[in-house]
Amino acid sequence: MSNFLNKLIADNLAQVEPSSDQLATFMKELLALDKIVAKATHTIYTYFVRKAQKSMEAICGNMNDFHSLPSIFKKLIFAFGALKDVNCHTGWTGNTDTSYREMSAQQSDSQEFYSVPDGIERIVYWSDTLNELALICPKEALNLRKKTWDKHLEGGEMALVWLQSWDDYKPNLGHEYFDCPLIVYVHPLANGLLRVAISRCTGRQFEAGPLVSGLVLSSHTLAQMLRQTAINSARRRRVQSDLYQSVQSRRLAKLKNIVQPSMQEAQPKQQQQQQTVLCNYFSSKLVQNCTCFFENARPTPSLIT
Repeated sequence: MSNFLNKLIADNLAQVEPSSDQLATFMKELLALDKIVAKATHTIYTYFVRKAQKSMEAICGNMNDFHSLPSIFKKLIFAFGALKDVNCHTGWTGNTDTSYREMSAQQSDSQEFYSVPDGIERIVYWSDTLNELALICPKEALNLRKKTWDKHLEGGEMALVWLQSWDDYKPNLGHEYFDCPLIVYVHPLANGLLRVAISRCTGRQFEAGPLVSGLVLSSHTLAQMLRQTAINSARRRRVQSDLYQSVQSRRLAKLKNIVQPSMQEAQPKQQQQQQTVLCNYFSSKLVQNCTCFFENARPTPSLIT
């Protein structure tokens, strides 16, 4: 019986066999399906602010001298994830033009650990089953708010601002400079720990932890909590939107649109095959039952004493 059920279930599965006329359209739709992101994407823009710096050109220009920046700042950046070459990376890069491409070269194992992840040549990448995160340190203010950066509802943006001096902490003016809904300020203390302050844009705010203003943490712990705060804040904003549709729902709807024409064409053929399987199965069962009945009804020969 189990073999029959397995065969019946297999026959019920849609066999997508597009016709020759539909083949070109079918391949284009498959490529479009591959371009739909499978995970929620997040981008963290990281800046180093020297004492009394005010212009974005000067702040972004600090990344041009990345090797001279404090080691604790660089350790915090690379604690987020793995350093990746953009040209060799097939996941999210923080830029829709360079994300989810075919690998054009092999990832180099001899990358310099403290290479600046500027988003053009390298990024710091982290992912799990539901999220992708790219950390970028812009070198130029012109690249700060390009339309090609992450601007869709599925993901989230966060600015990580390292303050060399706490006197430069101005939460009310930060969004004019960094233009992100969530800004996390970090300041190093004399004991080696890091002080944290959070600023959210005015209006409809979406509170999410685990980070809160006033915490003092180590660099290794802070990287993990920054990552989780960016993910939770974006998730909180998404669930508050009436128009939000998860990436899984979008991919499923697209997949149904692709296979529906082929399923409609194959449905009569599948129904005929299922009817044939059912007829053969019940016919064999009927023969077996009749055989057993006549064998049991055969009289037993009497014993001759």
